[in-house]
Amino acid sequence: MTLITIVAVSLYGVLRWVFYEPFKRAHEEQLIHSSKQQSHFLETIRGVQSIKLFGRQEERKSRWLNLVVDTMNGDVSTQKLGLAFRSGNAFVFGAEKIAVVWLGASLVLDNAFSVGMLFAFVAYKEQFAARISGLIDKFIEMKMLTVQGERLADIVLTESEPDTAQSTMPALADTSLKSAI
Repeated sequence: MTLITIVAVSLYGVLRWVFYEPFKRAHEEQLIHSSKQQSHFLETIRGVQSIKLFGRQEERKSRWLNLVVDTMNGDVSTQKLGLAFRSGNAFVFGAEKIAVVWLGASLVLDNAFSVGMLFAFVAYKEQFAARISGLIDKFIEMKMLTVQGERLADIVLTESEPDTAQSTMPALADTSLKSAI
């Protein structure tokens, strides 16, 4: 019975590891779509006067709505993968519970196990399986933090643009001063 539990936990770990890359890609795409949508929104707010002067409100609105749809689609694909993980967990550990109870009941009927021993084993098995699957899930979540770290590193490690307003102001002041003299 212990072997059944260990195989189920191992199977769940393998399942999570195999589908880690698709989940990571979906999460990255969701972040990219979300950042594009938010950037577009902020650009629209900053340039609202120019947008209104040129009558481009509907164009900006439709482009923003398309970005919102892309963001939601990315969120849906990430949630579908999360649902698949939870369903896989329920299937693997549900099948494991059925196998353990069936094997344990047959051992109780053969007088090789007592009912109390079966209950104790099931209780410890449940605790073990829940904690190991939680550990696997937390490990995957920690690995998923690399996506956030990579996005943050892109922002932090990007060289800042030179401030053109400050660099041209002294030059303009110098030329206007020289022309006045």
